[in-house]
Amino acid sequence: MEAYRAAPPVSRTLTALTLGTSLLVYGNIISGSRVVFYLPWIFKFPLPEVWRFVTSFWVTGGGLSILFDTYFLWTYSSGLEKESGRFSQPGDFFTYIIFLGLVILATAGFILGGAVFTQALILGIAYTYSQDNRGKKVSFFIITFNVIWLPWAMLLMTFIMAGPDAALKQGAGLLAAHLYDFLTRLYPTFGGGKNFIRTPAIVKRWFGADKSSSQARGYGTAFRPATQAPGRGTSSGFGFSSAWGTRGQDNSNFYEPQKDERATAIVSITCQRQSIRKMADVPAKGQEVDYTIKPEATTPAVDTSDRPLLLKDDNRLLVRTGHFTPIPMGCTPLKRDLKSFISSGVINLAKPSNPSSHEVVA
Repeated sequence: MEAYRAAPPVSRTLTALTLGTSLLVYGNIISGSRVVFYLPWIFKFPLPEVWRFVTSFWVTGGGLSILFDTYFLWTYSSGLEKESGRFSQPGDFFTYIIFLGLVILATAGFILGGAVFTQALILGIAYTYSQDNRGKKVSFFIITFNVIWLPWAMLLMTFIMAGPDAALKQGAGLLAAHLYDFLTRLYPTFGGGKNFIRTPAIVKRWFGADKSSSQARGYGTAFRPATQAPGRGTSSGFGFSSAWGTRGQDNSNFYEPQKDERATAIVSITCQRQSIRKMADVPAKGQEVDYTIKPEATTPAVDTSDRPLLLKDDNRLLVRTGHFTPIPMGCTPLKRDLKSFISSGVINLAKPSNPSSHEVVA
């Protein structure tokens, strides 16, 4: 009981409900027709069976899939809830599960006519897990590959074992997880947009949020690294016919913060054109501004002798990289940290063109 209480709250509750409901259904204690998603019964008059919106996520496949589906659900959901930087605040993971469920219901339920969505939910959680653990290795049967391919291997297994219709409905989980990733990370970080999926205050209080907004949690501490380096992990996998029979358990830690022994360069830019003009146009007293290209550490592949270090246009900001990539100086991109440009590959810190290639000038 102590181990159960120490486990992440959302993952332990979801896993227990899934295992318990599945055992009741396949043990013929309750009828499966009472828990699956079926619109005519959900909106039945005068007693609508609205619980089907939730219970349709608690029924696994039959046979050994009861164990494996429950195991996969626990492995990936607890890994995310405990260690992922996405869910550092109380209630964040609960909001994530609710979002996945709503998208799966709208697509696999209302559009595709599905009845049970447990595999779709597990696939969505596995997709997010694979995104947060890029570079780690998992084994699928006798094949070892990057964890990023794990959800696709699961989907392929369902396609082979259960057919294209089952794979299509399960794929709704992949769509839901990617949509969450786009709306909460990709669009706000690289598109300058706003994150509209935020945990409501009432949910945060429900999960014990305090006024200090601390990220410390009794069931794990979340880290939010600047970049994620490839990790080393192994896992084993098996397949079974009634569900996507994969076993992509990672035997290493679910998440390991970046440990970079190299010097870390932190660049801070204030988005005020007036300040930047002063930096560019007003040299230090008694000094002259040098506009020449500094000597290259190595012979560049492209002749850069005709490329000035400083652009005179106030609407441009030049980040000296191997490609001399100009980046717009508008407030929207510069409000973000340069980490976003580094992580997206625009700025390549690993291959500088010269010793001062990480300088930002205007």
